[in-house]
Order: sequence, then C-alpha cells, then structure tokens
Amino acid sequence: MKEKLEAISKMSKEKIAEIKDSQALNDFKVKVLGKKGELTEILRGMKDIAAEERPVVGNLVNKIRDEIEQMIDEKESEFKNKDLQERLEKEKIDVTLPATKVKRGSEHPLNRVIEEVEDLLKYAGKLKHVKVKGLMTIAPKTDNSVTNRLHFDNMRQLFVDIKQKKYDNVNMVYLSMGMSGDFETAIECGANMVRVGSAIFGARDYSQNK
Repeated sequence: MKEKLEAISKMSKEKIAEIKDSQALNDFKVKVLGKKGELTEILRGMKDIAAEERPVVGNLVNKIRDEIEQMIDEKESEFKNKDLQERLEKEKIDVTLPATKVKRGSEHPLNRVIEEVEDLLKYAGKLKHVKVKGLMTIAPKTDNSVTNRLHFDNMRQLFVDIKQKKYDNVNMVYLSMGMSGDFETAIECGANMVRVGSAIFGARDYSQNK
C-alpha cells in the first residue's frame, strides 16, 4: 500500500509539471482526487488493512493528498497569471474614464462563517495558553450524501487554507468530521478523525435521561 501511494505521488509530480492547460489539469485532478480517483480508491480499500496500520496509511494518504492539491493550486495560479498577462497585452485601458458602479449583493453565508472562524483564530493567537490543533464539524442532518460531501469538502478547504496562513498558536493537525452515518464520505473528503460511537456501541438510549 505504501509503495502504491509513493508511486501515485511520484506520478502526480511528473504529470502536473507536464500539463499545459487548465482543462488537462482539471481532468488530472478528477483522475487522482475525484470520487472514483486513485487516492479515493485506496481510502475505500482501507477496510482490508490491519487495524493497527490504518492510522499510518490514512496519514500518508492525507499527506500525499495535501501535496497534490498544493501542486494543482500552484499550477492553476500559474495558468491564471498567464491568462491575465495575455489579456493585459491585448487590451488597452483608459484610466481617465470614470469607474462603473457595481451593484453589490449580500455576502454569501459561507464566506461570513469563514471570516468568523479566521477572526476567532486571530484572537486565539493572542492567548498564550490556547493552542488550536484543528477543526471539527458535523454535517447537516440529511440523507443527501451530496450535501454532506459538499459540506465536508468546504471544511477540508478551510482546513488547508488556515494551515497555509500560519496563525499564531494554530497548528492544523486534526480534521474531525464524520459520524456513524457518514464517516466514509468524511474520510474520502480528508477527515483524519471520525466519531463513530453509535456504530460501535449502538444507538444511545435517551429514555434514561428522563
């Protein structure tokens, strides 16, 4: 399993370096990181791995996924910068013309949540006895796996973004998401910690609390 993961990592570095356009880059991303991608298939096969080896393999998968996502992001930025330069060379801008007023709509709820999380992390950086080690989320209560996957993907992206920004007292190690009913989807989306008490011990009996 380790050899297969290292082969995927090596192949990805070589292929991404050779890609010349955004469409090819997106096709490669789907091939490796998509729902039926090579890394996702390995995650699905973790049930066949010895229990004591799963954390090691899971961490290695997440490490390689992070490296591949970073390389893809850098390549996408390279293409965007190239496109921008080409447009600027073709277009002439009259800076004396008055700016067009842009009608702004309301801010997206997801962006507000992200801003609130980042403000909280900045505040935590001032508290010397507080160490933030990761993020945790619970997916919306729904039977729609697509909704859950989107929720987990957004949290995964926020986890990666925060890790790159390097806030004081913040070390993004743990991405805790997924419970007994959706932990497989959460793992596919990058979770390295899940909460599966009901799957192990059975449903909780709330009648005893009355």
